[in-house]
Amino acid sequence: MKKLFVMILVVLLVLVACGKEAALETQEKVIESQEGIENVEVDKDQTEITTTDGTKVTVSNDMEESIAIPEAYPEDVLPVFDDAHIVAASENDDGSFMIMAATNEAFDEIVSYYEEILDGSEVTMQQTSADTYLNMGNLKEHGYTVTISKSMDESFGFENSFTLIIMEQIDMGETESEEVIVDEVVDMAPAELVIPDGVTWPENYPEDIIPAYDKAYTEVKMAVTQGDESMIGFMTEDKLDVVVDYYTDYLEGAGDFTKVEMSGTNMLSGTIDGLMITIMLTENDGSFGEDERFKTLIQIVY
Repeated sequence: MKKLFVMILVVLLVLVACGKEAALETQEKVIESQEGIENVEVDKDQTEITTTDGTKVTVSNDMEESIAIPEAYPEDVLPVFDDAHIVAASENDDGSFMIMAATNEAFDEIVSYYEEILDGSEVTMQQTSADTYLNMGNLKEHGYTVTISKSMDESFGFENSFTLIIMEQIDMGETESEEVIVDEVVDMAPAELVIPDGVTWPENYPEDIIPAYDKAYTEVKMAVTQGDESMIGFMTEDKLDVVVDYYTDYLEGAGDFTKVEMSGTNMLSGTIDGLMITIMLTENDGSFGEDERFKTLIQIVY
């Protein structure tokens, strides 16, 4: 799914950067250059991509024409906000789905809508700020992620966007791991990575490819593994731009390196030694419920 998300971003960025007509002339070649692509069909309204493992993804080429939601998408579990413009949708070979959409309805209304839908869910992470909302966990025997963002680009044509992901239920049980020594948290702590009690560090973390951040005092907040994908969440005292530069140095050499910048958030992605890595870096504006000394949230998906 991570690869498809980056592929969707590539398509959208090509359309924005080059203009629609020029983009459509080169878009097929750009997508076909990605690994694992079996077929690409591009027309004036949408791009349809099929991967070698049978995953299907559709991306809108025209912000005036919404694409269809996959027929098998479980709207009874996580419905799509009314009258939203569907920008992209994927139905993946593992049974998961991704919907990227946009709307001019108020940010607070979209958040309220999904908070009501997710009432009673088993939440593993939730963050809310003036510009973004993130909620992930389990609902009706499915794993889910809901992300809502205010648009920072007037040319986008919509005031807000949101992404819905439905997947297998997240395993909340502890996994086997090596023993970790936990250091005491103190003010003005030295540069180090601290793993508190209750957080199990995954044995498969690719430390030789993407080191865990330890250039300032950093705490691990969560570690979730689902199937062959894992996500680690950290909070660090270092500022956003410092952390962005640190991880850019590791990923920018990847042939499929992608960097997307939004208000207070940077997303970096690339494949190194056959492993695809996505890193979300978000500035702490005080809405995370953490000690104010933490300046940046780091989320690494691999």
